[in-house]
Amino acid sequence: MQIYFTASLSGKPEYEKNYQEIIGVLEKLGHKIISRHVVDTKFEDVVDSSDKQLVKYYEKTLQNISKCDLVVSEVSHPTIGIGHEISIALDKGKPVIVLVEEKALMPQILKVVPSANIRAVKYTLGNLENVIKKLITEVKSSIPVRFNFFVSPEINEYLDWIARVKRTPRAVYLRELLEKEMEKSKEFGK
Repeated sequence: MQIYFTASLSGKPEYEKNYQEIIGVLEKLGHKIISRHVVDTKFEDVVDSSDKQLVKYYEKTLQNISKCDLVVSEVSHPTIGIGHEISIALDKGKPVIVLVEEKALMPQILKVVPSANIRAVKYTLGNLENVIKKLITEVKSSIPVRFNFFVSPEINEYLDWIARVKRTPRAVYLRELLEKEMEKSKEFGK
């Protein structure tokens, strides 16, 4: 899987070893880290960046979240920026693993986020590999499968109308229709 890893740059002095360990475990398990910005960037470099550089950094973040299969966030030192990245990933339907070191506080918001796509757990460096293996196994079983098909121009026009008037993305509308039919089907799941 392609994994977008994120963590607090301001928390790097305290948690850099954890960040490196997490990336190491993910790579050892055969995954590709598509963003190493947290370990490759100094906090001071971001703070001293121009507005133009910050916009470019943000655009790259959005691109990486869009192309990844999974977001892994270490939030032992929580920041608004990491929360924003998690929100973006969830809005894009990406599964998110949130890791919090055992001695750190679990951010309260993670206890109430209404999403099946987020898993938040505490870890120690001693159990990190087992925790990540377990979570990735869970995530793999829940990652949606992309399904493309052709529709008539009339159906396409209707789906565009749904998206525009009801403000419901076409894929969401179709998924909800299928889920309703699945609930009605007496033969399915037997």
